[in-house]
Amino acid sequence: MALKKVSKIQLAEKLGVEAFMEGYTRIFYIHRRAISLTADLEFGDPESLAIMKAWYKGWDMANLWSNKDNYETSL
Repeated sequence: MALKKVSKIQLAEKLGVEAFMEGYTRIFYIHRRAISLTADLEFGDPESLAIMKAWYKGWDMANLWSNKDNYETSL
């Protein structure tokens, strides 16, 4: 059963967080599980872009939260 667009976007954000925690760099197309979410879509398709944006959002948020303590202790 294919995932709905909303489910793919939510999963992409979660995968972005996981990718950061696993040490992946901030490059969507290195993360195989994230790529699989866009496998049936054309590059540049609005749904594909929304999935990529959600993945980057998850990665960025994980990065910000992991660095929050370092920032506060350096003040």
